[in-house]
Amino acid sequence: MSAEWRHGKAVLCTATQLRLADVRVSSTGYSVRRLLTGKEAAARLSITEDQLTALVQAGEIAYINVGLGSKRPRRRFTRADLDDFEARRRRREACLSGSPKTRRSIGTTSGSAVIGFMALRNAQRAKKPKKLKP
Repeated sequence: MSAEWRHGKAVLCTATQLRLADVRVSSTGYSVRRLLTGKEAAARLSITEDQLTALVQAGEIAYINVGLGSKRPRRRFTRADLDDFEARRRRREACLSGSPKTRRSIGTTSGSAVIGFMALRNAQRAKKPKKLKP
C-alpha cells in the first residue's frame, strides 16, 4: 500500500492503482501518460529540486527530454522511473548492538610482574658507565 495525494488529501492506493493513475484518457480517446515536472518529482521523493538535478546528472534517475534544445533539456519524469530509483536506493541497516558477545579464545600473554618506573630507570642508568670530565 502507498499513499497518493489527490485534491489535497492522502489516499491509500495499491501499486497497481498508482500505475493506473499515470494513464489518463484525453479528449481524442487516446491514453496519455502524465509526466511529472522537476518540482513534482522532487516533492514525490521528498527532496529539493537541486538534489533531484544532481541525481539526474549523476545518472541515478532517468528522465524524458520533452524540449527540442540540447543545451538546457526540459526534463520530465515518469512515476515508474521514480519508483525504480526508490527500489534501487532502498536499504536495511543491521543493528549490530543486539548481537551476542563471544568470549575470546586466546589466553593472556603478558606477565603480571609490577615494576616501578624509578626502579627501571635506576637499573638502566647503572648499566651505562658515567662519562668522566677531562
